[in-house]
Amino acid sequence: MLNFLIFISIGILFYLLSKSADLVVDSVRKIGHAFNIPIIFLGFILGFLTSLPELSIAVSASAKNLSDLSLGNLLGGISVLFGLILGVSIFFSRPISTDGNYKTILPILGYSFLPFLLGLNGEISFFEGVFLVVMYFVLVVFLFEEIGHKDVIKPITHHHSPSKQIIFSLVGIVSLLIVSNLIIRLTETLLESYNISAFFIGLILFSLGTNLPEIAVSFRSIRKHVAELSLASIFGSVIANPLIVGILSIIQPVPIEQTGSYIALSVSTGILLLFVFRFYETGKKFSKKEGALLVLLYLGIIAIQIIAS
Repeated sequence: MLNFLIFISIGILFYLLSKSADLVVDSVRKIGHAFNIPIIFLGFILGFLTSLPELSIAVSASAKNLSDLSLGNLLGGISVLFGLILGVSIFFSRPISTDGNYKTILPILGYSFLPFLLGLNGEISFFEGVFLVVMYFVLVVFLFEEIGHKDVIKPITHHHSPSKQIIFSLVGIVSLLIVSNLIIRLTETLLESYNISAFFIGLILFSLGTNLPEIAVSFRSIRKHVAELSLASIFGSVIANPLIVGILSIIQPVPIEQTGSYIALSVSTGILLLFVFRFYETGKKFSKKEGALLVLLYLGIIAIQIIAS
């Protein structure tokens, strides 16, 4: 009976999640039009805000000397975002346009892979954490200057109060974070009642659960024909992960055990990023076939992790 009520509650929460995402997407689109802000810059802001669950988990884990668990969630989240979420978003959308410029995508991919490189010596130190934080802001400034106002949101018919839309977007983001957290906790309770392994819960539940806001925003952006906002939000969330790793390392240096699982994750994530780079440049758009391949690559990463663990 209890499990049935949990199932019903999760279903209701997913409905609320979609409505919160609708509010965010609509408000952000109107804010972008009102202030003539490039979509990708709005996406970076939105991506950072929807990464607050990861930041919260990272700080809590560090306080409990469990920063390595949070690190695994953050590094695994990169493959979730670029493989599963981006792949599914592309597959169920019309081809998503890109600028086809390697100067846009290469810094994003390089920064995303930076924590893996810094972890090769067995630890991400305080100074490396500072480096990750500084490089985040350097990257955002560089991309904003590179893109300029070439990719602003298309005009909409009705005029709306910018201040009201900012309030609506903040309400929507807060709702996304609260509802996502409730879904994670209820799902964790449900899985524990079925005696599912802690590895499965950590690998599937937290890597997907902490990215529920990104999933919701991506799908609702596609539904409302703002697919480029979905892409920008994913990019924003991806580069927020190394930023959070940097913050985590500043609080407390993060040891990294050079296990088969970590090495496999590093190599497979690197391969995934190479495919994203190739697809971004090809034809100045992501096609459905490319989206399907990204999802397959993500499933391959999960299979490798299960075997290597």
